Amino acid sequence: MRFSTLSLIATVASAAFAFAAPRALPAAEAVEARSLHDINSIISGTTTSLAPLLQELYSIKQNNATPAALAPVISDINGVLSEAITNVKTLAGEALTTILTTADGVVLTVSDVAQLVIGLVNLIFGAVNAVLQTVSVLEAAVVYPLLASVLTLLATLIQLICGLIAGLLAELIPLVGNVITTVVAILGLTTTYAFLIVGAVNNA
Repeated sequence: MRFSTLSLIATVASAAFAFAAPRALPAAEAVEARSLHDINSIISGTTTSLAPLLQELYSIKQNNATPAALAPVISDINGVLSEAITNVKTLAGEALTTILTTADGVVLTVSDVAQLVIGLVNLIFGAVNAVLQTVSVLEAAVVYPLLASVLTLLATLIQLICGLIAGLLAELIPLVGNVITTVVAILGLTTTYAFLIVGAVNNA
């Protein structure tokens, strides 16, 4: 049966909104429970681990969009992304077929991987954007760096994955939406995301 990345993304995205506020498993425990020998396992595992944490960001309102409320959630999100970065690095030197073959034996195309990556990117940027809509001017100076730390790690993860799979960046650029470019500009991450958004702007 053909692997459907769009179905996976839709399932995980809907699951994110079904979770209540409880904290996700620590990244290390989540990783131990999964076989992370291929890019699909890493991305889908990361997306699943992040889902309840991102839902916590969506639950932030103006009265609690503070560093005290956000810092623990941001720390957990960064932990999951850092673990994903470590796992992607372990794939360096592996044959491309190994990287692209799922645990079920399906060999993904570069386009399939692009859909997985942009699904994860959109989930994270969507949650960050939701916080930006609620944070007060007084709290922005402290909250913005917290949010920027998440997106900086995400940029590293995207670049590492693109470094493993030739042609992936070219597939990702047309998928970059306005939320991504807007949030990047607000948080002062234009240079960090230049590899992704410059091409997207040029293609607009």
